[in-house]
Amino acid sequence: MDSGHNAQDNALVGVIVGSHGTHGETKIQSHSDNPRRFLSGNTLISNGETLTIETSRQHKGHIIVKFEGVNSMNHAKTLIGRSLEIPIRFISRLEPDNYYYYEIIGLNVWTSDSRYIGTVAEILSTGSNDVYIARDTEKDTMIPALKPVIKIVNLEHGYMVVELPDGL
Repeated sequence: MDSGHNAQDNALVGVIVGSHGTHGETKIQSHSDNPRRFLSGNTLISNGETLTIETSRQHKGHIIVKFEGVNSMNHAKTLIGRSLEIPIRFISRLEPDNYYYYEIIGLNVWTSDSRYIGTVAEILSTGSNDVYIARDTEKDTMIPALKPVIKIVNLEHGYMVVELPDGL
């Protein structure tokens, strides 16, 4: 099924991490900072299939979403692990120096003295600020997403330059 778009035209907004209850609800780990992203009636793309949100609510750090047509726990369980995406054209541009997770994940990370640290593999939301985890073959480096640390983000060329605090 080809809708004329490829995956690069989509942005990750969440991942289905579990089922909830017996009526087909799914538990979603959100990767979106748009609180309206999972409202009833919105559609998301998963594996090329369009899913329409019937209901949603917050629950213990996740979002519980009931998709139209998913009416049993067994059906919900078949969706676990699937990414939820939206077309990038539907994403509003953020303020300068603010980025979506999908823009940061995969960037190569260098220090200001030209030392390669790794590739951003995941982002932790700590409440006060995000933490980027740059992974290379040796180790993971945790980078606080703060202005004094993140010096350059170049999306066009796929890299960021950081000045790590002592001890990182």
